[in-house]
Amino acid sequence: MSIQTDIKGNHKVTYDDMNERVRYEEWKCKCGDWVDDDDVIWAMPDGTLDTDKGEPFCDVCLPQDPNEE
Repeated sequence: MSIQTDIKGNHKVTYDDMNERVRYEEWKCKCGDWVDDDDVIWAMPDGTLDTDKGEPFCDVCLPQDPNEE
């Protein structure tokens, strides 16, 4: 077992190179914190929420969605 970490831009994957099922993904928020893949919130630059497009945000840094006004 050997734990590896790959960072590409704002995406970090930590995994066991002997067992591909052991995998942990994180995304880097604008504030610099790494957010678990299950907890990240995706939003477009104008604040519109999405499920997998735009920029990753933590709940504290999330811009206001213009559709909520």
